Amino acid sequence: GEEIEEARWFSREELRAAFASGEVLPPSGISIAARLIELWYGQPLPDPQ
Repeated sequence: GEEIEEARWFSREELRAAFASGEVLPPSGISIAARLIELWYGQPLPDPQ
């Protein structure tokens, strides 16, 4: 696989805005990362586009 190339920290509001703008795409719905982020985010993640 590939190594992580970039990491960033977001508040919930910053992440919501980044998803809405397309700046950040959420991880796949079946991944552990998606589930962990979703639990912290407090709602289902948007579908990756």
